Amino acid sequence: MPHMIGPGCEPPKRVIALRFCFHFPIRSGLGLIRLVIREIMRRGARDLTHCISIGSVAMQLRWSIVVGSMRLRRIDGQYFAVSIIGCLIVIGVLIGSPAKSQPVAQALTVPDRQIEQRVLGTVHESYGGTSEVRDDLSLTQPFDAASQWALVATKETDLQGTDEIVDPNPVTICFVRSNVPDCSEKALFPISDGDADNHGRLFHNFLEARIVYAAADRTSPLLLLKTCSWAGGNGNCGIYTFLFAYDRARDKFDLVFHDIVPRNNNGTTRFVETGSLLGDVVSATPTSNAPYGYFVSVYRRDAAAHYAQVLRYRSKTHYNDGNRLSVVDSEMPEILRRLGLWKPGDPLPIPFAKPADCTKLTLIKGEEWCH
Repeated sequence: MPHMIGPGCEPPKRVIALRFCFHFPIRSGLGLIRLVIREIMRRGARDLTHCISIGSVAMQLRWSIVVGSMRLRRIDGQYFAVSIIGCLIVIGVLIGSPAKSQPVAQALTVPDRQIEQRVLGTVHESYGGTSEVRDDLSLTQPFDAASQWALVATKETDLQGTDEIVDPNPVTICFVRSNVPDCSEKALFPISDGDADNHGRLFHNFLEARIVYAAADRTSPLLLLKTCSWAGGNGNCGIYTFLFAYDRARDKFDLVFHDIVPRNNNGTTRFVETGSLLGDVVSATPTSNAPYGYFVSVYRRDAAAHYAQVLRYRSKTHYNDGNRLSVVDSEMPEILRRLGLWKPGDPLPIPFAKPADCTKLTLIKGEEWCH
């Protein structure tokens, strides 16, 4: 997770002062002070409203020192001494001045490595074993969080696989609030349809974590997580999909949706990020009896901001029928028709994942095909 200076925070004052001490040759200490004040006024708004990485600031500072040192050689000794004194005065004033209030929390206040060690320590205390960090995601800025929030996923490394189980090492997902990890899966993921190990851990592969938006103009952010249960020798596992919403009043992330489908047989759960179903979730679960198809479900946020099922039917699409479109794409005309958003004769919905060589879309017995 990069160390960032978040929106609304002050730029490092030492950086501003030192950049001008070394970058501009001045004939007097007063001249230096005037230049620094004028430049801070000119640049202040931009520096206070844009995120810049500490690494890039350091790079700029090192370059400024090199350029400045070359220019300083051309300054007379008398003016050089005066300029240095003025520079030191300005640096002291800037560093000693009180910091302004921070309306938005910064991403993390301690180095990433320390956060990782705290997470790994918490995972070990809770579940034992040796783990390593697989992924992380800062949550503070996307959700305008009141505290500093991050997500960290770890994976145990101690266990050896067998013919029946390819990788038995579990994954632990932790929410980190104000640099304090919470890795209690039973509390973070209160679901009843999972297959947990003897420590209560549900996940054995971490697939993705990203921010999605349930409304237009990138508003109503949600945290989307995808994980997988144990994968057997045939590669099949249960794919979990979770959506978390942030409650600023309580400074807490709440689970508002979860689903699980088998990876084999093209089962899928998709958060819709564009079109008339923006913000909805479509799930396709393989049926267990002939004719083998899918149960297609659509979920939509209710008044309490949780997802509730608004549609469920048996698909027009059959397993292994030769259609190159995903089940969600092939079923989209039927989904929209049942929701009153499409009728025969309307243009066919554009697939979310369209094959590169797909030149023609057709509707055959209610199923959209790509040719």
